[in-house]
Amino acid sequence: NIYQKLKAAFSFFTFAAGNPATWIVGGIVFLLLLMMSFFLGFSSASLIQQDEFELTKAYTHLTWEDAEHTRTNDKGITYYTKVDDVMGYMNFKFHDYELHKPVHLFSSETYKDYLSTLWHDLNDGDDLKSMQDLYETPKYKLSKDDQEEMKELKEEGVYASMQELDNPFEGKSNEDSLTM
Repeated sequence: NIYQKLKAAFSFFTFAAGNPATWIVGGIVFLLLLMMSFFLGFSSASLIQQDEFELTKAYTHLTWEDAEHTRTNDKGITYYTKVDDVMGYMNFKFHDYELHKPVHLFSSETYKDYLSTLWHDLNDGDDLKSMQDLYETPKYKLSKDDQEEMKELKEEGVYASMQELDNPFEGKSNEDSLTM
């Protein structure tokens, strides 16, 4: 019984392999898959890996750090962290992370804690640093190759993978009517 089923399957595949139409259809399908993988390979080369919700949470947390430390310092300092540089670094190093999850498997430090520590290391009192300065420190270390790759991805835009909505007010004056 099994022998007859195998024989029937073999004869079907022999017939299909011998049919020129099968080769043509198979070739077309192969070319389509090859083209799709080629284009998907380019579209996935983006600095930001997070979805919009998690990116917004991380962005909001970092701007909250700026606002909170601006509000509570007694020196009158207003903090403006280059959030795009930090978001680019975090997504390059950790890819698709979520603030409430731990940084490492057996660590109690969450990504939110990591971002807060990163904020403090960038805005440490009288010694302000850039992300590029921190790439040389052990906690935030990036190899020269990684720094070069990140620089290339930044040239395409930090948020290149995100869909940008059109601004309905761009190019309008106060006298123009806005259609709804």
